Amino acid sequence: EISYLDFTCDNFLNQITLPPEQVKALYDKRLASLTQPEKRVVRQLFSKEPTVLSAIADQLEQGLTFTEAQQQLGLSDQDTQFGAVTAENLPENFATVIFALENSEISQIVKGPVNYHLFQVSQIIPQIVPDFTQLEASLSRELKTSQACELAANQLALALEKYDSGAQLSEIASHFQLSLHQLTIDQATNSFDGLSDDHFTAFKEEIFSQQEIDYAFSANFSEAGAILYQIDKISDRRKQTLDEVRGRV
Repeated sequence: EISYLDFTCDNFLNQITLPPEQVKALYDKRLASLTQPEKRVVRQLFSKEPTVLSAIADQLEQGLTFTEAQQQLGLSDQDTQFGAVTAENLPENFATVIFALENSEISQIVKGPVNYHLFQVSQIIPQIVPDFTQLEASLSRELKTSQACELAANQLALALEKYDSGAQLSEIASHFQLSLHQLTIDQATNSFDGLSDDHFTAFKEEIFSQQEIDYAFSANFSEAGAILYQIDKISDRRKQTLDEVRGRV
């Protein structure tokens, strides 16, 4: 049987009030990384010989189709598909030319590291900037959880100081306006409010590994927070349960 105080992040969420400007500030800070940049779907013609490609460019201006030009150059469909690209993923001279083109427009000849190229834009995919209202709820949750975890950690540190100074769990509960819970954990107990299954498994094993009664321990669960607990009573079945828990874990 244990008594415990819940210092998990979730237990402190209701103590967090976020000014709207904090959420908006996080949105503004993240906006660049949240924005999907403009993309261009591009196909290309290329040759190692600039004079060959220049002749193809003249024929394109006179009505030669892109497919006919591709065949003249002996290029496959796979050769000509440059794909959907962003400016930041291209060499600077390619990006400058490609992102200045209108839809279906064919570029002037561009020198690449190996070949000379003609580019054609077949589709322009506009930049997508998420609206604040689309992200407000998720950003608010993220901020509240972060601040709740920080508050829970600070409160736990203060609670441990009070305990070390002689305060009982009941007094700590009253001071921090927390509920002091009692729980009987045995082999059949398989969940705990506020903890994931993995964290509860670790918590359960920790409880059954302790030998001291009426002494407070802090069970920490990384990003989830912590539980401050003490064992009030050990039943006669404790050793059997410990073996069973160890076997499962």
